[in-house]
Amino acid sequence: MCLIEYNFWHNPKRDLPNYVGNYKRTVKRIEDGHRLCNDMMSCIQERAKIEKAYAQQLTDWSKRWRQLVERGPQYGTLERAWVALMTEAEKVSELHQEVKNNLLNEDLEKVKNWQKEAYHKQMMGGFKETKEAEEGFRKAQKPWAKKLKELETAKKTYHMACKEENIASTREANSKGEASVTSDQQKKLQEKLDKCKNDVQKVRQENNCRFPIDILHKENYTCHYDFCHKFVCVCVYIYISGLYVNFFFT
Repeated sequence: MCLIEYNFWHNPKRDLPNYVGNYKRTVKRIEDGHRLCNDMMSCIQERAKIEKAYAQQLTDWSKRWRQLVERGPQYGTLERAWVALMTEAEKVSELHQEVKNNLLNEDLEKVKNWQKEAYHKQMMGGFKETKEAEEGFRKAQKPWAKKLKELETAKKTYHMACKEENIASTREANSKGEASVTSDQQKKLQEKLDKCKNDVQKVRQENNCRFPIDILHKENYTCHYDFCHKFVCVCVYIYISGLYVNFFFT
């Protein structure tokens, strides 16, 4: 039994991405990618706002306490240690201010520019990339959809042949225990059963030849699927990795 025949009749998996029409979930990833870019930019802006607020709080805190220390009665090593604490806060404030600037001037701009280059809106709404992906999947699945329609017809023929075989087998078995059945009738029932078995075998062999795995379709579909999958995932991963490097290694 060929793989397609087994999967279709014994282990159907119509929720798989390569099943006819299921590419829409993959196409939707492209539209989701545009929204994810907006979400990422909002995330970056919120983080930049936090960095700016923290930097400003450190600056205000340092300025207020430096003035108090300068007017206070302390002197010597205590005064120097106290002033050093203010200086450290000012430097930390500068670092967080730098993080804020990098987030807005570099990372935010990278995501914004990539989104602008990767997505192109159409006059009638939606994105050009979404339309191209959907058309590409539909073209890749067209020969498979035709084959699947033929397979549906073959499936009905096969099931009907199996049903006839089961009926003939039951009648032939029951006839052996009945005295009223003549030898000629018994022979005809056996011939009918043999014919049904041959029909089932014939249909099975025909299907094995008619429905081999379409390697070309599989390659075309897989290539298109990988392209759409990487369209968003890989690029988003690159920018997230870039943010990670900026946060922790600069």
